Amino acid sequence: MRRLYFQLAFAIVIALAIIAISPISVQTYSAIFLSQAPSRPPQTPPPPPPRDNEPRPGTGLDPTNPYCKKTSKPITAIVPVKNPVYTTSEYPTFLFYIPYNPEDINSVEFSLVSRDGKKTIYRSPISLPKTPGIISVSLPKSPKYALELIEYYRWYLKLNCEPYKRSTTDLPLNGFVARVPLTSEGEQQINKATPDIWYDSVARLAQRLLANPKDETLKVQWVKLLEFGGFKELAEEPLVGNVQLLEK
Repeated sequence: MRRLYFQLAFAIVIALAIIAISPISVQTYSAIFLSQAPSRPPQTPPPPPPRDNEPRPGTGLDPTNPYCKKTSKPITAIVPVKNPVYTTSEYPTFLFYIPYNPEDINSVEFSLVSRDGKKTIYRSPISLPKTPGIISVSLPKSPKYALELIEYYRWYLKLNCEPYKRSTTDLPLNGFVARVPLTSEGEQQINKATPDIWYDSVARLAQRLLANPKDETLKVQWVKLLEFGGFKELAEEPLVGNVQLLEK
């Protein structure tokens, strides 16, 4: 036993001596080890918006305004009520269910502002399609409209039904969006149409389904995703696609 003890002690002394005279420092060994370790995301998601300002776009609105035509389903932003809701895109796409024909609406406007509402990032009127359905609103790909990483923004969709301009909005919708880094895991979540990165998942799936309306796998994914967000009743509504935005 004593002989084994001395052998171990001798081995430790020799090892320490080798490290001491080696041209590779302990710091270098540490750097090599850390470089081989799994990397963590360089950014973390922002904290959720203040609860006192938490929007409820996912519930839609019941147009009780006397100027708006009655519809069986309310105008709805296809965004879950629960925040935070993420995108990885600098220029995200927003989906809305519009139950009106163009002749039923006097004006529609989409805008994106800073979290505190002090800076308008984008503002534009919208030309509605000829038939009711689910529309897509995408930010134009210009650097001045690009969303910054780890930052919240608030969007608004405002509709007026009566045939002349008013100082108030008949049907307002609003919600938050936050941009987070795109990781390999995030890309997989978007491709699989999971709700983790909601804006990207629902927009990409809608685009694929619009291009392949008879694809049964896409249809099942669409129903499941909308059901998760609380919009199962909208799963059979027609997808209209992108609408044109004109900068003011």
